[in-house]
Amino acid sequence: MNSRLNDGRSGRKLQATRENDMTKVLVTGATGTIGSRVLRQLAERAGIGVRAGVRSPERVKTAGVEAVRFDYEEPATLSEAFAGVDRVFLLTPFVEEPAPLVEAALAAAKQAGVEFVLRMSAAGADPQSDFALARHHGEGEEAVKASGIDWSIIRPTFFMDNLINFAGQTIANEGAFYGAAGEGATSYVSSHDVAAAAAAILVEPAAHVGKTYELTGPEALTNPAVAAII
Repeated sequence: MNSRLNDGRSGRKLQATRENDMTKVLVTGATGTIGSRVLRQLAERAGIGVRAGVRSPERVKTAGVEAVRFDYEEPATLSEAFAGVDRVFLLTPFVEEPAPLVEAALAAAKQAGVEFVLRMSAAGADPQSDFALARHHGEGEEAVKASGIDWSIIRPTFFMDNLINFAGQTIANEGAFYGAAGEGATSYVSSHDVAAAAAAILVEPAAHVGKTYELTGPEALTNPAVAAII
């Protein structure tokens, strides 16, 4: 996994955890591809209390994790989920207009005294983009930066896992997958590596405050090159 670092603002120094206090991290989107992996990696770290914020807490099966209801459409659940939390992994669902969800979460986090937010964004994020997904991620980043809470941002490129998730059937049945990228090349990244980067930042965020990381794989591959590897 490679990362390209962009400096942002220099945030206030995060307060060191007092002796015998346990840092608590809230993971949103905790049953999704990235969130579930972040959850498991944090649960393995000593001295970290982990809370999963999900619509259906019964779906969380990771040992040692506190599961709470978290629904962007129910503000009371946000306040309860953020209570007592020091750090947040903020991932919003794919909806037509995600900006209000980001703003609602940040308002609740600030009210609860959250010290640090790690925002899950995406490669190409730009609030001025004509491409809706890139624009939405860019707007989310701007909201995080304006929140008054210390922050970091990760921008992964395409997940290599999606070759199996979305093309596994045609690969198995036809020995082929289909796309419209032509000779365009992409540095696919593993979702496991994205989660590892997120967990590392959440465990020791002080060195990452105000920074944005572009997360990629080790080389850019065309679709024919990917097909040859498979």
